[in-house]
Amino acid sequence: MELSEELELQSFPFDCQDLPIIMKLGGDANSNDYRFLPDKTRKVFAKIDLSTCVSTEWNFYPTMYEFGFTDPSLSKRGITYPLYINRIKIERKYQFYFQRIALILMLLSIAALSSFSVDVDNKEDRLAIDFTLLLTVVAFQVVINDSLPVLPFFTVIDVYVLMVLLFIVFIIVEHSLIGDSQDDLDQIFTYIFMGIWV
Repeated sequence: MELSEELELQSFPFDCQDLPIIMKLGGDANSNDYRFLPDKTRKVFAKIDLSTCVSTEWNFYPTMYEFGFTDPSLSKRGITYPLYINRIKIERKYQFYFQRIALILMLLSIAALSSFSVDVDNKEDRLAIDFTLLLTVVAFQVVINDSLPVLPFFTVIDVYVLMVLLFIVFIIVEHSLIGDSQDDLDQIFTYIFMGIWV
């Protein structure tokens, strides 16, 4: 038997998934004559054996089960049918993405602040550091794209990568616009960018 479920990935890599297995009766088995009932003589009604599971990306939680009836508006004859839902809750192990992606991007964004230690008069050296870090982040993003799902919307990790890129771009803009001998203004921007990073 093969089961499939469309994953909700908006919160990737901090996503939790609800994987329901839905069983319902149909035909003449209406809810007046038939229903699903738990076996009250057993301590555990439903259990999924994960001893042969090879998934290392997910944490599995105990199975939950629900009994009920279908919505009569979904039936052509307006009849309710017995319904049993076995829910498997899983949570993605986010540590891989944090250690291998977010932590490295965080260190690169901290490194962008080091360009403020170069004298204001050496604009070329400052911009060289900034553009090197910007290109490093872009190259890193190309490398990590194989680890990320291809989705038509932004996830949490996509927003974080974008924020790091914008942070470095704003530092580049500041270094491009700041004039020579404007040490006081540059010092203010140093503290502003440090505050933004924190």
